[in-house]
Amino acid sequence: MTDLEMYSKNNVSTLINMDPAVEDGGDLTIEINDAAKVKERLQKRHQARLEDAERRNASAPPTREQCGISNLSNEFVTKTSEEISKQVVLLTHLTHCKVRLFGSPSTVHLKHIEDCEILCGPVASSVLIDHCTNSTLAFPCQQLRIHNTTNTQVYVHVTSRAIVENCSRVGFAPFTWSYPRLEEDFSLSGLDKDRNNWNLVDDCNWLETGTPSPNWTVITEGERKNNFPKGGIFHL
Repeated sequence: MTDLEMYSKNNVSTLINMDPAVEDGGDLTIEINDAAKVKERLQKRHQARLEDAERRNASAPPTREQCGISNLSNEFVTKTSEEISKQVVLLTHLTHCKVRLFGSPSTVHLKHIEDCEILCGPVASSVLIDHCTNSTLAFPCQQLRIHNTTNTQVYVHVTSRAIVENCSRVGFAPFTWSYPRLEEDFSLSGLDKDRNNWNLVDDCNWLETGTPSPNWTVITEGERKNNFPKGGIFHL
């Protein structure tokens, strides 16, 4: 087996394993011509899976309540546990805002977020982020997917492996925010507090083995933010 064949087979396995939604990799036969073609075909396959999942989610009948925050600038927003518990939370088109989400939502979607600080209690399933820039985010969750995001810090407790795509200058550190009912919300979410893969990140745009992705980094201890306000009290 050539080095290129080994490279391709290893990265096929990586791509399949990085997607928690894929239960069975199935037959995956790739005719190997060069590394660039292998990388392109793997990326197309993964993108097709993401688009298929989005179509299924869009066509599924609504089974959960939704809580939305959108089209705000220079605002301070809080949501209580009674407002977001077990709900889908949608945050879209926010600029220069600070958001505190107390409780345990089922899923959180962030889209078109700029210069914001968003802190959230334990999310029972997924956090999906798209088009986020110059922001600070913090949350525990089961799955984390980040797309089209730049210059953003993510303080996370995640029980699977995070996935990034089309991202740059994204930093990761352990989740450190706290508030009075955090332990209760962890129990409600069903997340395993003893399992945290905050620094295990798969980059769909970087399939080389043995070389770290240049698109994300671990935030050093000296650069981490440790002064998140307790209990949601803060000033813009």
